[in-house]
Amino acid sequence: MLFVFAPAPRRAAPATREAAFHERARHVHGVNYRIVVATTTLAQLTQHGPDEPVWRVAGRGAGGGALPAGGVGEGAVSAAGLARPR
Repeated sequence: MLFVFAPAPRRAAPATREAAFHERARHVHGVNYRIVVATTTLAQLTQHGPDEPVWRVAGRGAGGGALPAGGVGEGAVSAAGLARPR
């Protein structure tokens, strides 16, 4: 599942909302199913495209831990690097 955080009236900046989403996802435990959730901001997606490393995997969905916050290339993956459904 892919989420793109975009600018919205009366909301925090997209990068702030994305960081808050990742922080909450780190604390989700005891879920009895597997799902990979990745996020990006509209600005990163527009500037670099979906095939560049703009996606951050939330929670423990891929690799056992949340990827660090940061810009393109800092713990981010391309769409091709995301886990495929089984």
